[in-house]
Amino acid sequence: MLTAVIWRFKKTVRVVYALAAVGIMLFGIGLILLPVISLSTSWNADYATNGLLMIPFALATMFIFAGVQRLAQLLYIDSILTSWIFTTCLTIIAAVGSYTIAQHWAVYRFDPGNDLYMAIVAWADTFCLVSTVLMYHVTKHIGSFYRPVMRQFFIALLVMLAGGLHEYFISYWLSNPDWYVSHGVSVMPHIFSGLAFMWAAYALNNLGDERPIEDIAESVSKNKPVEDSEYTGAITYAASLSSHPGDIDFILDDLRLVTANLEEGQALSPTDKRRLINVYLKVEVYLLYHDPLRSVTRQEVRANLSPGMQAEIAKLTPPETAIGQTDRSPVPSP
Repeated sequence: MLTAVIWRFKKTVRVVYALAAVGIMLFGIGLILLPVISLSTSWNADYATNGLLMIPFALATMFIFAGVQRLAQLLYIDSILTSWIFTTCLTIIAAVGSYTIAQHWAVYRFDPGNDLYMAIVAWADTFCLVSTVLMYHVTKHIGSFYRPVMRQFFIALLVMLAGGLHEYFISYWLSNPDWYVSHGVSVMPHIFSGLAFMWAAYALNNLGDERPIEDIAESVSKNKPVEDSEYTGAITYAASLSSHPGDIDFILDDLRLVTANLEEGQALSPTDKRRLINVYLKVEVYLLYHDPLRSVTRQEVRANLSPGMQAEIAKLTPPETAIGQTDRSPVPSP
């Protein structure tokens, strides 16, 4: 499901989602292995006690981190957590520290391979922790159109992190014979994280299927006069589609200037309307050519505007061939 929507985005973002998709699939493989191992053999087998069973989870968190790290870089998020060197060093410290601690404090420290098991779990948890923190920053920086979906992926990572930390800490005082472990209750958090990722994937798959602003397209006929609120609403809607709002903030200065000079109840003048349409066109050009995440068409952007508003914008839209031949923003002056 996650891979079904990759083609809606630019090539650099396809790499992000491909990495994340591989990580989530590896996580799913790890979840599938748990009942298979339970039905076919004992949890006391060497590959279960020495941590080999956790390798899919460890690889999953690395791929997920790689995806989130690239997404954070595309959004110009300045954090040391985007450094592979820093994160890998942090992960190695956690793994080596857990390997050493497990030899002294873990309740079944005398079981062969338990120290290696704890090291692999710590490795996975550290990558997951860094990915979760980075996704939180992504959620804060990304545009409002994408924010609900990114928030759901943040929640999924948070649940995944909780499951990993739960697995890590119970290993210090519970062993395989305990009913909590032997009956599979200890793996329930991993199942919840799988459900959370599925929920996030559904949200991503449906991205754009619903109109973010319902009242923009209230006009159903070109004969209906365009209301003043539609001029500002069109700009607000287009701006919400930006994945990095900071890039277009200066473009919106004219919108702020026009609205600030209006008295309460005062109608827009023809000059104001033309000026606002110019603002909309600049935002539209940014979405068409400069947005770091997604490629859209002019028709897609305008689909949620009323027919009357579309007609007003079309009057001032430069020819398609003119856009891209100079600076890709030949918006007519007011």
